[in-house]
Amino acid sequence: MATLLVDSPLTMVTGDFNSIGIIADDIVFEGAMVGDNASGYGRPLVAGDVFRGHALMKVDNEDGLAGAKEIRLRTGRYRGIVTLTGVLITDVMKEVYAIDDSALTLSAAGNTRVGVVIRYDSSNKAVVEFQTNEPFAESGDLYERTFGDLEVGGSYQGLYAVTDTQNYPIGTKRELPASDEVAIYSKSSGVCWSGRGAKFVLDMTLGIDFALLDASQDLGDEEVTIAATAHPEYEANELKGGLLLISDQDSGDTQDKMIQNRVITGNLASLNGAACTIYFKGGLTRAVTNATYAFCMPSPYSSIAHNGSGRQSVAGIPASYVSASGKYFWLLKRTKVWCAPQADDVGKTNNSREVVFRHDGSLGIHDPAEAYEKYQQHAGFIVDNNDADNGGTFFQINL
Repeated sequence: MATLLVDSPLTMVTGDFNSIGIIADDIVFEGAMVGDNASGYGRPLVAGDVFRGHALMKVDNEDGLAGAKEIRLRTGRYRGIVTLTGVLITDVMKEVYAIDDSALTLSAAGNTRVGVVIRYDSSNKAVVEFQTNEPFAESGDLYERTFGDLEVGGSYQGLYAVTDTQNYPIGTKRELPASDEVAIYSKSSGVCWSGRGAKFVLDMTLGIDFALLDASQDLGDEEVTIAATAHPEYEANELKGGLLLISDQDSGDTQDKMIQNRVITGNLASLNGAACTIYFKGGLTRAVTNATYAFCMPSPYSSIAHNGSGRQSVAGIPASYVSASGKYFWLLKRTKVWCAPQADDVGKTNNSREVVFRHDGSLGIHDPAEAYEKYQQHAGFIVDNNDADNGGTFFQINL
């Protein structure tokens, strides 16, 4: 792409406001909470919608088509005194949810998260900090940052919640600075125990093995199409968060000096075995041709489970027990937790502080003389003071 040859001033937009097209045949009143109808249009919020903000004025589109008029919104973070039935002075910093476009509750079940209680005002009244769908959201009784948007129709999912519904893209990162924790949004492919390491168990046949590209792509392009080859059917963006490898061996790079690794940001829907277009950020650093090979796999966090295999690496510690496959949960990558020690003497030996994951997700001391611990994956170290020879209780996990 060519660089600018003339001035091109940026049109600035005030960050506290936004607009969204209104759905067909409806009215949004001033002060109403506005939700996304999952098709990109705003409407009087319905429980389960993504919260977009408060309407600044009435918009009457009772006889109009979708998008015929715009709803002007208050967005970002803002505070207001609202009716919140049953709120107590001890409810400060609790999550607040919307039942519809005007009613609020402290109950999460089936409702839309819209913010947190900042101050108790009076009986059934509170100051609420509203938080629209923003990349960095503070919530709960510990401030946290979640990097990325909700899925369409998704809602806030707490660190210890396990759901049947996907609320965030797989691989979404959550940081809790106050407790120095980091977690990744994951999907289970089996039972996951909260007291042992859970593993990456992705079936590699769910990806696309090395295959030729379907067409050439130029330097800087952010997509490639892999030619028809064996792979399962993919829905649109099913590979988001996955890994793409492009090999330039066709150009004489027989020593893998110019491999291009990218994280997948999306894909077009593709039938079983059909050509598959894959998108990524960063652009190609070398042009490719239809003689170039590529390999891709879904997000490794799309298949997490506990097992006793010595051939799979630990992905993290589940924040909560996960009872079956197909569940969505947070997987702790950095945390201070109890994790099952292999034996009572973990941490009792003088100067033995470093721990590794054993084949079953339990922890053992890094012991070069022990077969199950000699070459195992590093997990972290023992946190507590063991002067009384009582063994380790809490472990700092660093993954």
